[in-house]
Parts: sequence; C-alpha cells; structure tokens
Amino acid sequence: MTMTRRLSGLLLVPALAFSLAACQSTHAGESSGGTPSGEKPSSGAAQKVITGTATYLERVKMPPGASLHVQLIDNHMADTQKAVMSEITMKDVAGPPYKFTLPYDPNKLSDVGVYTLNATLNGPDGQLLFATTERQPFDPMDGTPVELRMQRVGNP
Repeated sequence: MTMTRRLSGLLLVPALAFSLAACQSTHAGESSGGTPSGEKPSSGAAQKVITGTATYLERVKMPPGASLHVQLIDNHMADTQKAVMSEITMKDVAGPPYKFTLPYDPNKLSDVGVYTLNATLNGPDGQLLFATTERQPFDPMDGTPVELRMQRVGNP
C-alpha cells in the first residue's frame, strides 16, 4: 500500500506541473495580447507616429548632454495631467535641426480633441534653453512631417 501511494504521488507531480504550465502559457498570451512584454495591447489599431524636426534660428551649438523633449497635447485637457497624449525625450542632442519620431496611440485621441505639439530643449543641467512659444497644431489625419520652431528662453 505504501508503494501504491508513493507511485500515485510521483505520477501526480508531473501531471500538476504540466497543468500549471499549460495554464500559464494560455494566461500569458491573453494578458499580453501577442505584444512583447512591457508593451500594452493597442486595442486592434496599430500605433502611429508623428515625424518632424525641431529647430531654432540662432547659431548656437548645444553643449554635450543637452536633451530635446517633444509632446503631443490635447488642448481640451490642457490644465490636467491627462493633457499629454504622448512624449519623447532625445538625449545628448548636438545642433539643429533635430529630427524626431513621436509614437502615439490613435485610440487615445478623441474626435473632438484639438491637438498640438510642444518642444523644449534643455541643457545638460536640465536648464530650459529653447522652447516653442506657440503650440504647433496637429491633425491626426494628416501624415505630413511637422516643423517645430523654438526660441531662446531667458538670458543667453
């Protein structure tokens, strides 16, 4: 009888392990939606991108370690934290023009939203050096590249 219990116990362990492995692989496929780990599923629509350049007219080269920050903003929510629909930071940029690609999820955009782009250029210490003074209107249906013009902020 002890031999029978031991044998059934030994057969039960691989069966449980196999069942757990099958459950985990099914669950992982459902939760990730087929996307690589760390990414959120996009509800059926592919992510889109905004391409463009950010520049300034002054003949000034940025010091090493400067960074460019570009944001897609919903103006209807401009006073809330949810206003930023997408953003990127490019580190250690040199001189303009700065080419950028800003990915965004079209499912987050509203049909009645008014969208604009904003860019800032910071020095290696984080000090704001250049910024767009007016937000560039952005039409999600228009795929043409955008140009963001920045102006010096504060004293040279």
